[in-house]
Amino acid sequence: GRQWWDLWLVPARNAAGIRVSRILDDIWDKRTAYVCAGHGTDGWLAAPCYTGDNDFSVRLDPAPVSAATR
Repeated sequence: GRQWWDLWLVPARNAAGIRVSRILDDIWDKRTAYVCAGHGTDGWLAAPCYTGDNDFSVRLDPAPVSAATR
């Protein structure tokens, strides 16, 4: 099924992680304002996206099985 990878920046060894986000603009909900192209490989489709809190994540969906491989 679908998986979500939340992205964090760890600036130094043993430092607290910082959630990758974008808050320096006037767009309240980036989920539909920014649409990034996805990439498929090894049976998965990966697409960067924003969450409802405007945090940056990667959405992974199983790639559809093509008719040729069934």
